[in-house]
Formats: sequence, structure tokens, C-alpha cells
Amino acid sequence: MKKIFNIAIIASGNGTNAQSIINACGSGILATFARVVVIVSNNSRAGVVKRAIAHEIPFYHVSEKKYGINMDRILVSILQEEEVDLVLLAGYMKKINKRVIRQFPDSILNIHPALLPKHGGKGMYGLKVHESVIAAKDTLTGVTVHLVNEEYDAGDIVEQIQVPVHENETAEELQKRVLIYEHVVYPDAVLKLIKERSS
Repeated sequence: MKKIFNIAIIASGNGTNAQSIINACGSGILATFARVVVIVSNNSRAGVVKRAIAHEIPFYHVSEKKYGINMDRILVSILQEEEVDLVLLAGYMKKINKRVIRQFPDSILNIHPALLPKHGGKGMYGLKVHESVIAAKDTLTGVTVHLVNEEYDAGDIVEQIQVPVHENETAEELQKRVLIYEHVVYPDAVLKLIKERSS
């Protein structure tokens, strides 16, 4: 019998990438390969919470403010309880603690809105990434899905796609265009990893 991979999504914001994974598991390319079993956020008012409720996916609010130094232990406990196989970071605004990484080795994915290793590292997230691309006068940017290790944006790359930078484009305009590609690349990368693990 083919294994169905249990996915956890960890997000801090609106959750559009989370939605792309939920859709892919529901009726898209991941439908017969994976299911989202839990969503976790460090922000109880994040848009991703509404998405979890709408799709009847268990949701947990796990933050330093709520749990202090026990936050990472609580997170690991939740992921283990839900029998999670893959953890997907989708706009999560915190660095994943080494306790979590060591508990789920080579099983945590992150999506980054640039062609790593360029425009990555500490403090490079959201609009800041696109501002960096434009400041560098790059003609190409893109999306990278990579495994998470104990360094910022330094894990093995699972998939990348290039996106041209338009002349005189603002960071906000570039961000909107790149996001469209993110929603396609993330499910593709997850499927690629699942197929590798299943072979």
C-alpha cells in the first residue's frame, strides 16, 4: 500500500503558500500522495488561521509569548502527535530551532522568493528580498524550495525556477509576480521530494 505523507504547515502570515499546498493535497498534484494534518502559527491572528478553520485542519498557536522556553518542545510534541512526515514552512517569520530540525532531519522544507544562495540569509524575507534583487540590478530572480538546516537559507535545494525582473519594476510589483510562481513551485517540490522518498 502506498504511503500517504502527513504534512504540517508552519506559517506566520496570510498563508497563500499554505493554501497552494492545501489545494494540491485536496484535488491537485499531491492528492494521492499527501495530506495536510496540522497547521501551526506563532501568530494567533494570522490569515492562515482562517484557512485552517475553513478546511477543518487542526490548528495550534505556538509562540514564545505563549510558551516561553518550552515553545520548541511543544512544537515537536504537536508534530509527533500528528505523526508528521514533512514540515513545510510557508512564510514563517522565525528561525526553526535546532531541536525541531534534529527531530525531523531532512524533512523540513522552506520556500524563498529568490534564487538562493543570492539574496538569502538572516533578515532576508518578504519585501526585503525583492528590494535586494532590484538594488543589485539583477535581471533574473526566482523561487527556491530548500531543505532546512541550522543555518539561514543554506539547506540543499530541492527545486528552483527563474523569474525575469522587468525594467523599472518596483519591489512590490516584483513580489506579486514572484508569489504566483511560488504557488506552483512549492507543491511541485513537495511532490518531487515525496517521490524520491517513496522510491
